[in-house]
Amino acid sequence: MNGIARVQQTIEYIEDHLTSELELAELAAVACYSAYHFHRLFQMLTGMTVMNYIRNRRLDRAACELIRTKDNILDIALEYGFGSHETFTRAFKRVFQTTPGAYRKQGKHVPIYPRVNLQELQAHSRGGIEMTPTILNKPEIKVLGYLVRTSLNDNQSQQDIQAFWQRYLQEGLGQTIPSKLHPDTELGIIVDNDCETGDFSYLIGYEVAEEPQLAEGSELTYRTVPAATYAVFTTPAVPAEQFSKSIQETWGAIFRDWFPTSGYEHAATPELELYDSRSSNPEAKQMDICIPIQKS
Repeated sequence: MNGIARVQQTIEYIEDHLTSELELAELAAVACYSAYHFHRLFQMLTGMTVMNYIRNRRLDRAACELIRTKDNILDIALEYGFGSHETFTRAFKRVFQTTPGAYRKQGKHVPIYPRVNLQELQAHSRGGIEMTPTILNKPEIKVLGYLVRTSLNDNQSQQDIQAFWQRYLQEGLGQTIPSKLHPDTELGIIVDNDCETGDFSYLIGYEVAEEPQLAEGSELTYRTVPAATYAVFTTPAVPAEQFSKSIQETWGAIFRDWFPTSGYEHAATPELELYDSRSSNPEAKQMDICIPIQKS
């Protein structure tokens, strides 16, 4: 069973247990993956974290129950894991733009978050990106740079990271980073992942030889990335205006097309983006995405 089928199996498991308490480790075990790999694979395949998917599916199922039955609203809320009428109403209104009571009076359920079918998503994926990585062992690296906190949910990270890069470049923040080991190679690093919420931090910076003494109040942030084995993917050479899109499409293809049949899992250490001289060619920009891996 490949990775797509294993995640789909977990989606079916979720459907059968929406009224039960569900935890990330339990769902990862259904897919026979580590919790971290399952978290990243699910998010990249569906566009949301698994816990956010569960919340959305519960709200959708609860909305259906409001129309299909005459059950008390509080009973429906409690059945689908909402601790109070107020909590349920707040979450319901955020998604359906109306209260549960008003929704019931409409007399018609319009699904907003249907069950995901990964086979259908795969059939409509465009592909077209070469997925033959180089496998490399990299030693521990020390990185100094600037950090932003963002989320995998609702594509927020794409917007936040793009805006952060724009600020970084416009304000010349890279020039304020001292003692660069490789001045021509900037790094984008994904750290501090929260598998439950989908929140993580993105660090833009350079490799340094040792941890610096930072002045109080400095925006600079230091991180150590442990030694790891990486699958290194190079993005297609594209004009500058297509570079950001090319990076996002390559990220998607790694998890959608390569990981499910690769025999590898994510090693749960930071992911690296590497921008060197190839990223400076306005006619044919490229960069490397380095994913830490281990055998499944």
